Amino acid sequence: MTKKSGLFDVDFTLTTKELTASIKEEKTVTARYKPFSEALGTIVNQVEVSGYRPRTIKDYNTVLMNFSKSTGVTYLEEITVDMIYSWLDSMQVVNQTKLTRLKVLKSFLGKCFTNGWLSLNFWQSINVKVDKKVKKRAKSNDIAILVSLIDKSTFIGLRDVTAILTMYKTGIRIYTLGQLNERHIDWENKVLVLDGAVLKNHQLNRLTVTHSETIRSKPF
Repeated sequence: MTKKSGLFDVDFTLTTKELTASIKEEKTVTARYKPFSEALGTIVNQVEVSGYRPRTIKDYNTVLMNFSKSTGVTYLEEITVDMIYSWLDSMQVVNQTKLTRLKVLKSFLGKCFTNGWLSLNFWQSINVKVDKKVKKRAKSNDIAILVSLIDKSTFIGLRDVTAILTMYKTGIRIYTLGQLNERHIDWENKVLVLDGAVLKNHQLNRLTVTHSETIRSKPF
């Protein structure tokens, strides 16, 4: 008696080893083609948990969404050196702005590499040349003139003068200045003890007076 082959018969000729290899290959292909949008969402979540500043997270979204829209990239594996250079070349901005945006993209790709979604960090050699201009620091006379123009008899005036002198004497960034409170002030040693939460590089820092000039202005 001959057994007829039915339309819905299942072929069980594949071995367990072959099935396992097939499943592994499918997983490899899936992992290899990581959607750009999915990777961005995961990275943003990671930096939020890591305590990155809202401004940094916003920059990630803005710059990387612009990269995605400009290049039409769908998967991480599609990104190449030529694509990145073409993206930079399409910008109608100064080189400093290009460099800033490139740093965001490189930071994102670096995190993708760490997560195992990219096998090579090919973007490391990409750079934008910027002529660094050394900014002259403000002179004590300039600060004195500015301070003299502010009405220090009001709370707002006194606050502004305090902020100006603090930045001038310690070199503190204005964003960090806005995050200061009493716990950051070592009154005994007259220094600012800044924890990573209020600094751009997230590292503990101690700031002391760096300028020796005496600023002469009208009494508060």
